Amino acid sequence: MRARWLAAALTWLCASACGEPAPQVSLPYDPELSRRLAKASPQWSSACERAPEERVGLPAGLQPRAQQRAVDPALTADLVQAIAALHEPFERLFQRHVCAVVLMHDAPMTGTLTVLDGASERGIILLNVDKLLSGDWLALKEATAFAATPGLVLRGTMARPDEHPRRVLLEFLLVHELAHVLEIVHSSDPLIAAFLELSWPRHDGLAQAPLVHYPSRLGREPLPQELLEPYYDLIASSAFTSPAAIANAREDFADSVATFMHTMQRGRPYQLDVYRQGRHVRQLRACWDEARCAEKRRLLERLLEQWRKE
Repeated sequence: MRARWLAAALTWLCASACGEPAPQVSLPYDPELSRRLAKASPQWSSACERAPEERVGLPAGLQPRAQQRAVDPALTADLVQAIAALHEPFERLFQRHVCAVVLMHDAPMTGTLTVLDGASERGIILLNVDKLLSGDWLALKEATAFAATPGLVLRGTMARPDEHPRRVLLEFLLVHELAHVLEIVHSSDPLIAAFLELSWPRHDGLAQAPLVHYPSRLGREPLPQELLEPYYDLIASSAFTSPAAIANAREDFADSVATFMHTMQRGRPYQLDVYRQGRHVRQLRACWDEARCAEKRRLLERLLEQWRKE
């Protein structure tokens, strides 16, 4: 794995020094962007056969011209390295199912995805460069679900001290969006159905006040800040691995896959700490080593074993 990571980095650096690949750009977000990019085109056939590390950005013939922004080459290099370092089985699943990672800006979310027209087993991941530049992505994302309040502070921890935080975040986001693709590709898999049935539909006391990240994208207001502790208490006592997992069934599956990779396969922290007026009031961690998530872990481990054999 490390040899592959180093080879990919050296290949990218050499290509950059020689003038290739072309500098990456981000595209302006609009609600129809992903569908426009996914339209059937003969160029997707060859684009989907590129080496995984070469799938950052669109092929030249599919690249829109309007309102592009140049992307920091260091961000592109981090993304290439995150793709090259993907943990099995996500390395092969990415190669099989993701044809491009497209960068965008001015989007109301961190990432999204779409499947290609006429090729439902292949998709495009879109990542928002604006969100990737934040110092504490996890805390900033979780803060969007609740009304801003003076004295309320969230802090997230996702990387070990010796790790590059942005590469860690990029791997997490890639696996999260890849899991969305896999749920679409394997929509009839009974293991996925059984996984979702464990928690959905929700019948808890907060189900009528759904937690939504980046609520403005749906025309909603954030939840009252008084609901933060009740929601975090609910998450900490149920089979949800993260606040994102309690948003809806699809996010439950995708964030469960991502947090499992992150904590159990990579051995990294996934922790949220909440402070009010400087006082530590709540802490959340991924639940994969707790009894409350044992059944989801069993199903997810069976899925990973199944995906390793594909």
